[in-house]
Amino acid sequence: AYDETTTSEPLSPNTDTFWNVKRKTDGKEFPAELKIITTELRGQPHYVAVVKDLTDSKKALDALVKAKQAEASSQAKSSFVATVSHEIRNPLNGIYGMLQLLSMTEVQQQQLEYIEGAQSAVEMLQQVISDILDFSKIEAG
Repeated sequence: AYDETTTSEPLSPNTDTFWNVKRKTDGKEFPAELKIITTELRGQPHYVAVVKDLTDSKKALDALVKAKQAEASSQAKSSFVATVSHEIRNPLNGIYGMLQLLSMTEVQQQQLEYIEGAQSAVEMLQQVISDILDFSKIEAG
């Protein structure tokens, strides 16, 4: 049993099929397709209205849209992580190379310890970046 139509839009121009939101007698609304069939019987026009509940179709479509959005979001995140990692890794490699060159010059023992400490910090940062990239790849599937 159906009460009233709250909205009605043709599915396409020049059609007798409409997309509606119908309301059941208990007050709950549901998406519906309303098809009006016109026929002639004994010279008189007769109309038949068929209402199809689209609730399951709408739920399936909504789930598909959410899945595609989640996939796009995951892809954007993976791309962002890869780009940021690349942008951080390049300067770190430059710093590491300069520290190696500096360690090959005449430096005092204490300065060499500072250089080695900086090289160790760069190596740790590079490992963190690699771990983030690995985690991102695992998460992306």
